[in-house]
Amino acid sequence: QALLFWATPSRRLSYWATMFAERLEPLLGSAEDPGASRWHLAALLLLTMAWCSVAYMASSAGTGGPETTLASGPLGLGGILGPVGQVMGMIYDICKPYAGYFKFTGILLYVSTFLLSSINHTKDIGSYVGMMKSFGLPCPVAWALGGLSCTYAGSILLLTGKPVLMEWGAELLCMFLMLATYFGHYKPMKQGGDGAFMHFLMCLKNVSLMGT
Repeated sequence: QALLFWATPSRRLSYWATMFAERLEPLLGSAEDPGASRWHLAALLLLTMAWCSVAYMASSAGTGGPETTLASGPLGLGGILGPVGQVMGMIYDICKPYAGYFKFTGILLYVSTFLLSSINHTKDIGSYVGMMKSFGLPCPVAWALGGLSCTYAGSILLLTGKPVLMEWGAELLCMFLMLATYFGHYKPMKQGGDGAFMHFLMCLKNVSLMGT
């Protein structure tokens, strides 16, 4: 139902969503092995719905479609939530004067993910280097130091609040996330096994962090 809700407004959206789903269809596996393909089915549904959501919001921009606001946009579902949407709008109006504090708190919580992880890896740098080596990367020490440098520097630059420095920080963290997602989660996910579904969830988490 959620998929149809997002896909209905645009034929173009429906076409691309179908094409996207067809590319993932081979991952479903055979009917004789339903247990092994369970996480593939979840991947197909979640990624297709995410693609539809992004395409729908992009296609509605500048075309008279719903605005991305708290009460009338995707969160408010264009008034479908009724009183709940109105309450959400009231809460938004109350919190708006404190937007700067919320923004800094959000950034602090965001970078804490990278800072705490980096501190943990710094304490046990040998294991971190071993992880790089297990990925099959050349010069694992250089890769480990590069990863820590990106996370530390990117986090600090984001906390400065200066637009140019925050952009540099976001780029550093994005580079780290792209490499970490590919080598640390995507490749193990493609290999299958008991931890494949967890690696899939980590891929989704990292993509969402890149988007943020």
